[in-house]
Amino acid sequence: MPKTVVENGVRYNVITLKRVAVFPTRTGELRVDALKIESEATSGSSIRDPFFSMRSRYQPVELSSRPVRIVGKAFPENAPPSFSGAVGSFRLSASLDRSTMEVGESVQLAIVVSGSGNIATLEGPNVDTPGIFEVYDPQVATDVSRTGSSVRGTKTFTYILVPRSNGTFEIPPIEFSFLNPRSGRYETLRSKTFSVTVTGEAATTNITAATSAGLPVDDIAPITLTVSDWVRTDSDSIHQSFLVYLFVILPLGLVAGVFVYNRINDKLTNDVTYARNRRAHPIARKHLKRAAELLEQGDAKGYYEELDRAVLGFVGDRLDIGERALTRSELNQTLAKAGIQADARAEVNALLDECDQVRFAPVPPNASAMQTAMDRSSVLIQRIHERLLEVEKEAAA
Repeated sequence: MPKTVVENGVRYNVITLKRVAVFPTRTGELRVDALKIESEATSGSSIRDPFFSMRSRYQPVELSSRPVRIVGKAFPENAPPSFSGAVGSFRLSASLDRSTMEVGESVQLAIVVSGSGNIATLEGPNVDTPGIFEVYDPQVATDVSRTGSSVRGTKTFTYILVPRSNGTFEIPPIEFSFLNPRSGRYETLRSKTFSVTVTGEAATTNITAATSAGLPVDDIAPITLTVSDWVRTDSDSIHQSFLVYLFVILPLGLVAGVFVYNRINDKLTNDVTYARNRRAHPIARKHLKRAAELLEQGDAKGYYEELDRAVLGFVGDRLDIGERALTRSELNQTLAKAGIQADARAEVNALLDECDQVRFAPVPPNASAMQTAMDRSSVLIQRIHERLLEVEKEAAA
């Protein structure tokens, strides 16, 4: 509804045309450009009309608001590892759709974050599961209510977990941290620990061997009555046959393979650093593949979000750090400490800044620039990986 105000002795009717919530993505002084509209206004003169008592003359006018300046403050130091940039006041709840399942069956882990703040840009909490679980990217549902002067809503992250081995396992508490702007302090929410029981065995294939006569290998051959039934062959002796040695060595190889698999599986379950390191490349490739799909669909915002997750997520998994809680300066220091060259660090910062700018820009870049960003991300991930391998070899020497 319009309201009446008096400016310089003149009465005006005022109505709100647009209200938006703005969340700065970098520190320093930021500017929101002026809002411009075209309208019509009376000229102040009028003419008598035989049918109407008064008819006003209208002229087109262009109106502009003042630019708005905002100062983006840096996050306080000592952010918790589970902090990924959420600012506001939130609540956290997490639940599994069941706690008992068979090997290979899926279970849904639903994480719900609700409250007031930058709901639309919230990232899902990190889910650390035992290594026997295959974890798929979450399905995200957002419900935002923009009423009054606050932005409230709910964001739900639904993860699909698939166990590949049986046993009883615990999923650690889900943690979600945010900065409360009123108190200026970080707050961390935690869910309960989930216990999951997996029954059954992985599917195996039964192989039944048979002789050339079609009899099972453990059956008794028929009695030979005449000498003519015997046939002389020129085949090699049994100790000269390659297959004999293959059948002797193969079981030993299978035993060794099972032993190595169990060792790796145990390490994935108990060593979080090792597990994050192993999954760094697959998860990065998954994000890049999703980015390619969004590029074809013309979703520039989602495309650059996936590139950001691919590069920043790879760095976090490879170095075992809470990458979302780091400022650009802290990220640069962490990469330098890990042995990443200065030009590579500069490229990481430039790419992440580009992702931030494009996600909030009113006009997306052209297709050529977006494809170039994809190529830069792939090359950058591979370069960081190769450099970290060199550093690890030098440390082991």
